[in-house]
Amino acid sequence: MINLDSDITFKNRDEYKRKNIAEKIIKLITSDIDTSPMIIDGSWGTGKTEFCYKLINLLKENNTDYKTVYIDAFNEDHTDSPILTVLAAIVTLLPEAERPALIKKALPALRFGLKTALKAGAGWVLRQNADDLAGEFQEAIKETSNAAIDGTVETLLEDHIDSEKNIKTLKIALKEISDKNPMVIFIDELDRCKPSFAISILENIKHVFDVDNVHFVLITNTQQLQASINHIYGQSVDAKRYLDKFIRFSFTLPDYYKKNGFENVFTSTHHWNSVILGSSELQIVNNEVGNFINSLIETKRLSLREVETFARYVEIYQRISDNKISSGIFFGHKLFWLMGIYLYCFEKELALNISTNKIDIDVLADALKIKTINLDSEKSPTHLQIVFYALLAENNGDSKYFSKPTPEQKKIWDGRVIKLLRSSYGDTENLCEIIAQSVDELQLK
Repeated sequence: MINLDSDITFKNRDEYKRKNIAEKIIKLITSDIDTSPMIIDGSWGTGKTEFCYKLINLLKENNTDYKTVYIDAFNEDHTDSPILTVLAAIVTLLPEAERPALIKKALPALRFGLKTALKAGAGWVLRQNADDLAGEFQEAIKETSNAAIDGTVETLLEDHIDSEKNIKTLKIALKEISDKNPMVIFIDELDRCKPSFAISILENIKHVFDVDNVHFVLITNTQQLQASINHIYGQSVDAKRYLDKFIRFSFTLPDYYKKNGFENVFTSTHHWNSVILGSSELQIVNNEVGNFINSLIETKRLSLREVETFARYVEIYQRISDNKISSGIFFGHKLFWLMGIYLYCFEKELALNISTNKIDIDVLADALKIKTINLDSEKSPTHLQIVFYALLAENNGDSKYFSKPTPEQKKIWDGRVIKLLRSSYGDTENLCEIIAQSVDELQLK
């Protein structure tokens, strides 16, 4: 459990216009519609955790009768006991005088959960270790582990007779508490947990903590959660359908917001403009090649965290290189240096290959999320399109995405590259070598 910073609010900062989303979530939580557990879905680095903090603070501000608690599941998965994790969070919501009563009622259910997890876990470990041993020892180890597991069956059955009664007692206790003050339990970072812990959280929410006025909001990457399901139950299981059994409502945190209520703005592009405010060097770079950087961010759909990583790599390059992007060198060279930094940051193997004149244009296209380029378009191409064409023209291999330009197309587009580089492109310029300059710098050569 984490004590949230009360300063992380939409009042202090709402650059992605997400307060409206939070208000709608609160309407659902406080309504009579059963939306628990709810998933706030989003890829890594999209600002889910900060949004969660702001959502909690907004809920506290406007709905004082609701008790909220935040759990960082990744910090808790070493316990291997989701029941303990959630109960500990709930206990913190109670006045100290009321805590012992809940703990006393919870202990029988908690003991059963711990016994089951420990015994099943021990058997699993023994079986996994057996698979790594020489063949003649495997059967002996497996027999030993099976005997150990069989020895627990009688005890488990005895425990299980009372488990339903114990869980029911716990639910009654939770309902008595939540009738006075509804609880909202926010569980973050499930996608970073061990698969066994993440799935146990889901299953325990359904089987143990499905109580009126106890609401769960899960902040996670649904794709990774589905991967955890397949890791535990096998690839033959339909992970989406399995997850749907536990989740009552899910939505994806958008990576666009409407500027002035109309114009769609990519959140990561806005984030780049915020990040550079803290660096005079980055501001100079942005003045030189800002549109090109925005194209890279939007084409690749970088997350907020990836934008910060990219900014750091650009700063590192600027600090150690003599060929600075902010220098007076030809504009085109700056674009190719920046392409080298970008690829080194996110596609290192590809960057190293290009720096040694090994261009696989389809791999590059996949990395940049570019599948087509209209060589006949009369519309002025972007700098990213020109840079990509230049590398396409240097590619000698076949491509599954792109056909070779016709002589007329080549004449027009080569002219654009020449203008960009202000040189006799094709005679003296090796574009891979320009990219190699920035890659080598980041390799500290």
